[in-house]
Amino acid sequence: MPIRYADEKRLLDYLVQRLEDRLAGRHETEILRTQPSDHCQLGVLAPWTAEADLEEQPEEVVVPEARADLPDVARPAPRAARPARGAPAPAAVEGEAEPEPPVEPFALREDAARRPPSALGLAVAVASDAGEVVLRVAARCTVYSRHFPDYASQRLELGNRPTDVATPGERASVSLVEKLHRHVLDLPAVTFRLAAGVATTAVDDGQVQGVFTQLVSQLRDDPSTLRKFEGNRVVPVGALQNEAAFQRFLQAWRGPAEVPNLRVSVRVRAQPIAGGLRIEVHLCNNSRRDLDRPSNDQFSSLYDTEVGVTVVSGSLIPIELLPVPDDYQYDRNVYALGRNAGTEVSADRRSIRTRALARYEQPRTRTQERVVARYRDLADNPFPVLEAIHGAMHDYARDWTDRIIGNNALGLPPDALAACDNDLAAFRAEIGDFSAGIAALHADERLLTAFQAMNRAFADSGYPAWRLFQIVFIVSQLPSLLVREGRTSAEWPAGTVHDWSDILDRADVLWFPTGGGKTEAYLGLVGCAALYDRLRGKHFGVTAWLRFPLRMLSVQQLQRAMRTVWLIELQRRDLERTRGRLGDRFSLGYFVGSSNTPNRLGSWIFDRLESDERQRERLLLIPDCPACRREGEVAIQVDRTNERIRHVCGHCHVELPVYISDDEIYRFQPTLLVGTIDKVAAIAYRAEVATLWLGPQWRCANPEHGFGNGEWCTVFGCNSNNTRATPRAHRVPVVPHDPAPALHIQDELHLLQEELGAFAGHYETMVRANERASTGQPAKIIAATATIAGYVHQARQIYGVRAVRRFPNRGYSLDQNFYATVERESSAADAPAKTARIFTAFRPPFLRPADAVARCAEILHEAINELQSDPVAHGRRLVLEATSEAEIRELLAFYSRTLTYVGKRDSGVRITQRFEQDSAKAGSGLRPGGVRDLNVKYLSGHSTLKEISTTVKRAESQTPWAAADHLDATVATDVISHGVDVEYYNLMFLERIPEQVANYIQVSSRSGRQHVGLVLAILPRYSLRASSIYDRFPQFHRHLDRMVLPVPVNRFARAAVNRSFPGVLLGSLYGRYLNALHGSKPERLRWVSRGMSAGAAPLSRDALREALFASYALGDSRYDLSLEAQMTEALERDWQRFLLEILTPNHQDLTELFEPKPMSSLRDVDVPVPFRPDDAAMDYRELRWFGQR
Repeated sequence: MPIRYADEKRLLDYLVQRLEDRLAGRHETEILRTQPSDHCQLGVLAPWTAEADLEEQPEEVVVPEARADLPDVARPAPRAARPARGAPAPAAVEGEAEPEPPVEPFALREDAARRPPSALGLAVAVASDAGEVVLRVAARCTVYSRHFPDYASQRLELGNRPTDVATPGERASVSLVEKLHRHVLDLPAVTFRLAAGVATTAVDDGQVQGVFTQLVSQLRDDPSTLRKFEGNRVVPVGALQNEAAFQRFLQAWRGPAEVPNLRVSVRVRAQPIAGGLRIEVHLCNNSRRDLDRPSNDQFSSLYDTEVGVTVVSGSLIPIELLPVPDDYQYDRNVYALGRNAGTEVSADRRSIRTRALARYEQPRTRTQERVVARYRDLADNPFPVLEAIHGAMHDYARDWTDRIIGNNALGLPPDALAACDNDLAAFRAEIGDFSAGIAALHADERLLTAFQAMNRAFADSGYPAWRLFQIVFIVSQLPSLLVREGRTSAEWPAGTVHDWSDILDRADVLWFPTGGGKTEAYLGLVGCAALYDRLRGKHFGVTAWLRFPLRMLSVQQLQRAMRTVWLIELQRRDLERTRGRLGDRFSLGYFVGSSNTPNRLGSWIFDRLESDERQRERLLLIPDCPACRREGEVAIQVDRTNERIRHVCGHCHVELPVYISDDEIYRFQPTLLVGTIDKVAAIAYRAEVATLWLGPQWRCANPEHGFGNGEWCTVFGCNSNNTRATPRAHRVPVVPHDPAPALHIQDELHLLQEELGAFAGHYETMVRANERASTGQPAKIIAATATIAGYVHQARQIYGVRAVRRFPNRGYSLDQNFYATVERESSAADAPAKTARIFTAFRPPFLRPADAVARCAEILHEAINELQSDPVAHGRRLVLEATSEAEIRELLAFYSRTLTYVGKRDSGVRITQRFEQDSAKAGSGLRPGGVRDLNVKYLSGHSTLKEISTTVKRAESQTPWAAADHLDATVATDVISHGVDVEYYNLMFLERIPEQVANYIQVSSRSGRQHVGLVLAILPRYSLRASSIYDRFPQFHRHLDRMVLPVPVNRFARAAVNRSFPGVLLGSLYGRYLNALHGSKPERLRWVSRGMSAGAAPLSRDALREALFASYALGDSRYDLSLEAQMTEALERDWQRFLLEILTPNHQDLTELFEPKPMSSLRDVDVPVPFRPDDAAMDYRELRWFGQR
């Protein structure tokens, strides 16, 4: 039976409440051996902190007359004058309320940033009613008192020793166990009457203080209250012989009771604003700090504080507008601000309350099912399905035009209605693109065949149909494939001609929320493009180059890419039965830095791989076999003879078509190239990178050696290199058909920013210029992201395209568009939205973020263990719809693993060690079933792909909770922030909210991908940004997508141009003239200097200079002319310097001409300082690669 949403929500609500109760210390009223600062982490108000400046009085204080009809009205009181700095405070009389304390001078608040605040509350804006505003304020808090222990508790300190005589070596006394009582105080509601237009500061008339005075009095009279005592608080062993002896000992303590002189008030401050009053309401702890014994401040503090405000007279109005751009689909109004807390506003806006554990529930979206695009239907005859989708798009646009725009059904003002009309125009452009895709399928039978075969391949993927946005996206991109065959227009429907001649000069940004299926969408397009390449005569070479920023490519994404390649390879083989030979097999290339996979293959690489199993595991990229679909069966096999590193399934013995070293990629030209954005910088050091768009010149006689350029086969010992025997006789010259990739796909576009974005932009336009020069057409640019802002500027800066279009565009409502809609609890239009994730956060007053997040995770692990111990009983208590043990355990399986995100490695280590140590303690509630330790795995940038893959597999497995190998907790850095899709990660903890909102969205979306998820974030108390998020928690998360800042990229930055010049120049040289450079090492200076000295085509100074400037996208009026002129000036200086250096005979390689040398990575900003180990026995090459963890 499927898991019910209602049960998921009830379970999550229980877990959040459990978390709040434990963090607030509500689960026990008597505490032993624990200080209040360890017992409660929510709503803590310490005595005298920086919040004392709330006493600042603006303008004048107005004291209105008391009203007989409101006997509990608090009278506004003028602020007492401050004593001079250093003057003694008024003395307190025991039993009486202390006088109002002076504000502590800020100079004395040396530890203010390390202490909790002294006030908590909220701020609202209220429009007056009949010239006044009336508010009723209620509050609740908790205090702790110290007491003598009972006899049994003190005996535990002794260890239950029966004698009163201390034997030699034993203690004669033991420490007195301190026992705490937790007192929950519901403070009386206080009504405040505030005159409109008057600045007012009001405090309650002592009702609140009366509660604390009464409690202090009761504690003084309670004989169990701890008494003051001179000396150490110890108990002689003899006093523990029996309970009577212990009581006699306690009665000897005759000192005054250890009770704090608590002073608390409710304070309201009002300021006139346009349309009403801005009102701040605080519960203030006015108690004095104990400067002599700071530890006593814990007992002068308030805990688990909550403030509630009811608007009796007046109406709530926005107190501020959220600082995001105005938009007709979003409500920017903020109706309450927290003060050291989050807030919650009732639906009728009559009551507001603080939440120390701030909370926001994010609604879940689902795909629209206007037309179901089943793979099988599209494989048989795609046109009926596509035409039905096209008709549904027109129906949606027609309704938008008539009802939303024509009748203004949303009641929008003119400017908002115009913005809505612009959104409609964008959607109509989507209809046009989709129509053009259908026209392309009608225009080329080969493209239609490829499209059908791709759908047959995906029919075996385990899913029945495309999501609506996926199929529309794929079809809309088909003209970018057809244009490579010279077809720039087609007609469909009859009489409508679509022109796509400029489609390759437009970047398309694929935007959809995380987990929505972007990866499958572009992999489907790649599959269609690859099959079309084979059908149109491109029998080998790269079809698509998929790039990720740094190591953001996850193991799961790589596995999905391999699965796609395998499925379309099966279709290629099927097509060969009717169409004859269709070129080489489809393959995948993993094109990343040497810290992950080797760049060059040689004897030292093979020696190490053959002798060290761990090093082979480091290179295992695809653990699961796509052929037999067995998991974990693939292993690395080393082929020294043919210089190959193979992935081979141990079950079906199939070799996976994947190449993981640079040497293999250049030799075999894989269909789908997957790697990091940095890798393109390698062209300065390895000219073979240019073969990815130029193609090879010949194929070696040995098919295991692949293709090549120049004079030599790069496989050591190849017979074709023996010039005396059979020089080149066995090589087959090849002429690639359209060798450049058809698609460049950039995933996680939002991460290309600042220096990385600028450098990436220079290399991207270099590659596009080279592609245009070699084949006449650049690749189609597709960028995917789940967080988007300023995408037009970013894409133009990076890719040098003239136009940028986002897909899909939004509809006329925030809740739905043509492709997706908010999922609701029932079919009723006004039914509540289902929750995707519950976001919570708090500011720990005493704990470091790493310790706080570990404590939260441990609280939930203890709850999980309790639920698993008796699922049926707990299911009844939670009123779950599931009643059987099997059903409830199936539900709990999705909430039995936690994922903790950390911003720093040392935090991850600290949290992991705490989990392991705490679960190993006897009697720990963290021990699943009470029989095993918590299984924890820590992943960081040092983790190998094998370790990451194994962890993900363990997290995905349906291992029983009590099993010894069940993975309970994963702690990870950014390695899990992108591309990790695990259905069982639904309880997530963040050590801190990432600085960039885009990263926060990515990280938090690891939770709740299919089931209701929890995301708890720790807000450091020293962070102003964290304070702002805390105070506006619901509003911040409601507008999360709009909080994403536009990506800063400036390709015209002079420093960036100077740094990238060497690499881009060499990339322009190799990228166009590789095949014109004679010899086996085109990087050598002599080959280039000879060509340029001759001044003949194709390698002349003028030609190379023109190529350089084209690589920077200059001279084509793509950018502002003044910016182009500045870049041209900077490049001209570097160019002239290069011309001087190239004539110098002191260099052997081209890279030696430059200082600093060309970038080896796009993060290579600073000038490098080379160093090597001094140990002559150490192989430096091994240190560089195998020394990585």
